[in-house]
Amino acid sequence: MRSLNMAERGLKASTEGIAKANQALIRNNLNKTALARDLGLSRATVTNFFRVIPIDRLNFEEICKRLGLNWQEIVDIPVCKSQTEEHQNTTSKTFDFLGREDAIKYQLLKEEIDKMFASELDIQQLLKFVSCKSRQIKAESYTEHKLSAIRAYYLHLYSNSGIDLYLAFSLDSSIKYNPSLMLDLNLAKTLSCFYDFPRSLSHASYIADFLELAIKQLAHNKINLQQSQKDQLLSELRELRQQLPSELELVPSSPNTKNDEDRTRFEKFIGWWQNEGQNWAGELRTVMIAYRGISQDFWLLDKQKLIVLHRYYSFNKLLVDFLRNTSDNIRSHIEDTLLLPIAEIEKRPFKN
Repeated sequence: MRSLNMAERGLKASTEGIAKANQALIRNNLNKTALARDLGLSRATVTNFFRVIPIDRLNFEEICKRLGLNWQEIVDIPVCKSQTEEHQNTTSKTFDFLGREDAIKYQLLKEEIDKMFASELDIQQLLKFVSCKSRQIKAESYTEHKLSAIRAYYLHLYSNSGIDLYLAFSLDSSIKYNPSLMLDLNLAKTLSCFYDFPRSLSHASYIADFLELAIKQLAHNKINLQQSQKDQLLSELRELRQQLPSELELVPSSPNTKNDEDRTRFEKFIGWWQNEGQNWAGELRTVMIAYRGISQDFWLLDKQKLIVLHRYYSFNKLLVDFLRNTSDNIRSHIEDTLLLPIAEIEKRPFKN
């Protein structure tokens, strides 16, 4: 145990200590807001702790205790003047060491996340599909987008469970303009709105809206398909659009409407949705699989699995946020295996 004489000072964590704290945050299923709430501290105090900014000693000890850590093993001990001078005389060597230290710190944090979800077979299968699709998009479009960003994009697209595009855009903001990805997104949203309709009546009109966006995307942009495939896909999507009932855009957002015409439209659309609509959605799904390799089987994840998926995604967002203050080289090391299934990660050791 280290002897400290800092009763009158604020304390901050060491580089090694903050890495342990970040791992403990994940291990305890906490975020900074929840940690602050549990301890009755301000969010700023907890944020300063993780930013390695000195905070009150008692608060420092309480945070470590809540995370299950020995505060004396986490705290940074100031060096004496002679040590500081020696440190300044070896700047370049220390810089290289700190770069390696940061890389190891964040790699350990990433490994902790990956291990937590390694036994979640449904999630691992989803990540496998996302990885395969991302490599396909990278190869067919010769895009310069980061593979990690494409994986994040298709995790949003495949899951249909509230996974946002924050991570994809954080990794590569230009990805939002890729025509192939936009086509796939609009097709997925079309099917999503169809299946969401009973729970969200306002989504009825969006079915046609997103399908029309996909058709325009395909007709007016450079999608990396052979011309014959592109023409056939365009023909099938237009036929599916024609099969949608004319009442679609006029369906009221509530079944309790007092207007007789609105009620008639609603009942007619419900009848179509329950019968012909299911076949229509099946045809759209078949087209999406055949031409774009997009399967929505993972939309069938049960509630518990969706919670697990959201936790996995949230932890990876947290990790990417940590990486913002690191060098490009370190960040590329971690992003290389971000959102990959554990089996694929184990085949791709950490880069030197």
